[in-house]
Amino acid sequence: MLGLKIRNLSLVLLLATVVGLAAAQPSPGHELATEDDFGIFGRATSLRKVGAKCKSSSQCRSNVCEGGKCKAKYGGKCKKTSACASGSTCTDGVCTVPLLGPSQPCSNATQCASNSCSTDNSCADAAGNIISCGGDYYNPQAVCGRYDVGHTCANAGECLSGICKSGVCAANSAVGCKTKECGYHWNLYTDIGPWYWLYGHSVSDPICRPYFDGEQGCRSDVDCIGLCQDGTCKLVPNGEHCIFTQQCQDQNLCGLDGICYTPTELSNRPAGQPCRGETYDECAGGYCGSQTLTRPTLDGSGNITVYDPLCY
Repeated sequence: MLGLKIRNLSLVLLLATVVGLAAAQPSPGHELATEDDFGIFGRATSLRKVGAKCKSSSQCRSNVCEGGKCKAKYGGKCKKTSACASGSTCTDGVCTVPLLGPSQPCSNATQCASNSCSTDNSCADAAGNIISCGGDYYNPQAVCGRYDVGHTCANAGECLSGICKSGVCAANSAVGCKTKECGYHWNLYTDIGPWYWLYGHSVSDPICRPYFDGEQGCRSDVDCIGLCQDGTCKLVPNGEHCIFTQQCQDQNLCGLDGICYTPTELSNRPAGQPCRGETYDECAGGYCGSQTLTRPTLDGSGNITVYDPLCY
C-alpha cells in the first residue's frame, strides 16, 4: 500500500512539472528574455553592444539605434563604416564625421577641410565663378574657406585661385603670385566679386591683383575685373549680360535684370536700385551697401544669387 502511494505521488509531481513547463512557454510575440538581457535577479544588467539588435536607442551603450542595430556614435571605435552612425565613416578605427568642403556653411574651423570658417571667405561654383554665400549685409553666412595653391581639389570652385589642374589647386594672377607685387588694394566693395583677394592684403603680400580690362592671360572670370573672353579680360558694355556692377564699362551699373546700363538718375536713386557708392548723394536714403539679390546667369540659362551694392 505504501509503495502505491509513493508511485501515485511521483505521478502527480511529474504531471505538475509538465504542466509548469508548458505554461512557461512564451506565447507568440512574448519571447523569453536571454541572459544578455537579464541577470540572475531578473533585472537588466547591461546595454547592448555595437552591432547588437535593438528597437530603440535607449537599449544601446552608444545610445544610437539605426536600422534595428546599435551603432557607434561620433568618436566611437569601429572596424567598418557600417558600424558607425549615419553621417560618419570609420577612419583609422574611429567613427568620424567627414569634414565640410569649401563654400559650405559652417560654425567653426574644425568642421572644415580647409581649417577656415569665416564670414570673410568667398564662395564659388564648380567652374570657379564667384557666387553668393548666402545671408545678407548685416548677417553674412560663415562658410569654409577654399583651398590654397598645392592642395588637392575636385573642381575649380574648391580652389582660391579658381583653377584645379590635374587634381591640384594651381596658381593664377590673383593667388599664388610670387614674381609680381600687388598694387594698393581697393577700399570699395573689396569683399565681393572676383576681386575679393585684394581685401586686407598689403603691397608686399604674395597675392596680386586680378587682370584689368584689356589684359591678357586669364583662364576664367575669377581672374578678371570683368569677364574672361578668349584669354583677355574685358569689361561688359551696355546692353550685355552682367552679374556684378563692377563688371560694367564706364562706371555703368549692372541692372536688376543682369544687363549693364547707364543710369539716368545720377543721384537720389530709390532703395533697392544698383549703386556704386562713390558719391554721398547717389542714393536717396544716403546709403549704398552690398546686399543679396538674384540676377540671370551670363548665359541666360537660369538665375544666380549674388552680393552686390544696392541703395537702401
